[in-house]
Amino acid sequence: MQPCERYGHIMADLLKKEDVRPAALVANDKRFRGKIDERTLRNDVLDIAQLKISRFHGGIRQATFHYHYAARTEHAAEKRDVAAAAAKEIPPNTSVAAGCGTTTQAAMAALRERGTAVVIVTGSLAVIEEEPAEGGQQVTLTGGEVNIDVFGLVGEDAIKGFKAHPCRYGLLGVSGIGPEGELYVHHAAETKVVQAMLASVQEKLLIVADVHKLAHRDMWQTATIGDLADLDRRLEVLLITNRLADWKSDWEKENNGRRDLDVATKTLEDLSKLHHRLPRFSVLEVPRSKPETRKRTTQGR
Repeated sequence: MQPCERYGHIMADLLKKEDVRPAALVANDKRFRGKIDERTLRNDVLDIAQLKISRFHGGIRQATFHYHYAARTEHAAEKRDVAAAAAKEIPPNTSVAAGCGTTTQAAMAALRERGTAVVIVTGSLAVIEEEPAEGGQQVTLTGGEVNIDVFGLVGEDAIKGFKAHPCRYGLLGVSGIGPEGELYVHHAAETKVVQAMLASVQEKLLIVADVHKLAHRDMWQTATIGDLADLDRRLEVLLITNRLADWKSDWEKENNGRRDLDVATKTLEDLSKLHHRLPRFSVLEVPRSKPETRKRTTQGR
């Protein structure tokens, strides 16, 4: 069932009832029972709740645009595969500094699904959307000012929060990656917080980026892979992205897909060459999971 169909069913129910509860839909509604999991419906409800509609002469339009919720549904399958691979890289009984973003949110959800006992230090408000942590998992919020565009905590208190919690592992999501390992974010407010998060990582940094990020540069450069994987720092850096060949046919159907595919291919080639002069840096290309596997284990992320 496509998202638009689920949204339609949920909105239709909302017009008839006082409220709509995902748990009840999964348990009692034949349209969803055995087909869609509760997490997917919970995310659908959150997406719908963000839609503020205003009327104008001749129609209606969305009154506000929410970057976080729009980004979460973009290239969702690619993000799920990257997130699942990242969760496998993090051992139990460790600490993880996590940045904001939809792919890091998916990775934290994948850790929870695996039951990995970790302490997560983050300024991401996305953790509020998730189910309570189980299996000994703990979440520590950095503190700071709420920034809705970033969907996270920013400012001096957020920076101090990461400085006060050195973590063994790190999870970094980015909005773009350059051929020389330039790492970009979309919002100026998060640049210094991301830099503080990166400085707090002691052993291994996982950069989680769906393959579309390799064809894109964004407004603010926050770091470079070369600086992070410097031999003097002794930090292991792993870029986790999708195996490009598995998504080639999908890209070719998109607007500017051929051009973006060429850019991503060249960027990936250049990044792979970085390993020769940065031995502590490597790239993991994740195979595309089968549709039925994604539906059963990580649907909705």
